[in-house]
Amino acid sequence: MSQPQTVGSQQAFTANYKNQKIRIMTGGEPEVDYGDYVRISGKISNQNNGLLIYLPMIGVANNPANIFQLSLGGINSLREN
Repeated sequence: MSQPQTVGSQQAFTANYKNQKIRIMTGGEPEVDYGDYVRISGKISNQNNGLLIYLPMIGVANNPANIFQLSLGGINSLREN
């Protein structure tokens, strides 16, 4: 995941999935920082300038020391719908 950038009242960052870059545009909350463990759920759309997820549901888990417990809740998992 790239360092999130603030664009107006939104955050924008890029994640890699299956060797493709996906641009993700979220609202201002929750605030995402580089290195956070996140769960993103949304529809990937194919735009002229690449893949985009616009305003997905997002969850942030800021405590990597607790990653085993978080994995039980599926926060650090990525799956294709």
